[in-house]
Amino acid sequence: MSNLKLVYAHPVPIPGQAANTVQVVKACSAFQAIGCRTVLAIPLDRPGTNKWSEIRKAYNPERRVGLWRIPFDHLPAQQLVFGGAVSLLAWLMARDAVITRSISVARVTAAAGMPTVLELHSPVEAERQAVIKRFHMLVKSKNLLSLVVISEALRKHFESRWPELSGRILSTPLGGDLVTEPTQGAIPLCGDFNVGYAGQLYPGKGMEIILPLAQACPWATFHIVGGAQHDIDQWRARAESERNIIFHGYVPHARIPSFLAAFDVALAPYQRVVRGVGNDATNLADWMSPLKAFEYMAHRKAILCSDLPVLQEIFTGGETALLCSPDDPMDWTRALTQLRDNTELRRRLGENARRRMEREFTREAWARKIAHDIGSRLHAGKRRRPIERPGAGQLGRSN
Repeated sequence: MSNLKLVYAHPVPIPGQAANTVQVVKACSAFQAIGCRTVLAIPLDRPGTNKWSEIRKAYNPERRVGLWRIPFDHLPAQQLVFGGAVSLLAWLMARDAVITRSISVARVTAAAGMPTVLELHSPVEAERQAVIKRFHMLVKSKNLLSLVVISEALRKHFESRWPELSGRILSTPLGGDLVTEPTQGAIPLCGDFNVGYAGQLYPGKGMEIILPLAQACPWATFHIVGGAQHDIDQWRARAESERNIIFHGYVPHARIPSFLAAFDVALAPYQRVVRGVGNDATNLADWMSPLKAFEYMAHRKAILCSDLPVLQEIFTGGETALLCSPDDPMDWTRALTQLRDNTELRRRLGENARRRMEREFTREAWARKIAHDIGSRLHAGKRRRPIERPGAGQLGRSN
């Protein structure tokens, strides 16, 4: 369905340091690449900001998309107000559907009569009660075309708790961008054997393994790319005596490929419990589809990855990565030593990972699957009935 006119509504200013801002911009670019006429709707942070030139510099998306900068940031109930503004603009501009990661925005756009797709990466139980109530109301709406989730584990979770969503849940991993020349533009790194991690340093993301791994492998240099400053400071203090750990700090996403290209081995050392930004209740390890996994695959990296059920949806042990026990540093040490001593194994793992990504995990494949689902549901809805468009009073009650 390459002729769809889509709005991706994200109620957080972009650019930003959170991983979800990268994913949203890349998703919009992917929809545009497959032929959808795509607009990114974001709050206007302050006059003169959030311009496309800033977004392009921060994320280097392959395709330019339309941009709606809506001046509703820093207001009470701002996501609801933002959702209302998106609904009005989408109706005036004759858009086919709205995609969003915000339950509150989705509730408003669906109540306003816009076909809506909600994309979720974790369960809703840890949200505020007001948001959970909006989700309960949203799933009853005929204007909720589908719920897009990033793993089969998450699909099963929602189907078991909300049977009314049966048949409306689409499970598809996030995917990543293919790299034409995976080794081109590699930044010079100081180690003889460079092991890298790119991502946030929240609890469970993997520094709990990287620190003892670096202590056990003084012959390797460990490069930590990314992280909020307070997390970097905390881990730098704990690793003060380790001379083979280098914290590169926050790096704009557009520059990360230069680091990935220089790694000999890439790490995805997720723990059994993984926390996200501002959320201490949800365990992301049960549901995640990490962006860095696909970026490593795109760069033909030999990957060491935690052996977690949700990551087995992406990696096959011994074929596309070496899988290690999440909480056993000695297992990681043995695997890293094996990769150091076996250049052919590193090459084979990297090639296999790249081929699998090309077959299954490109971002365009992700976008194409969602666009086809949207188009099919819109077509089926037109045959059966008109899209439900409740009155203004009903929209008001969604708040």
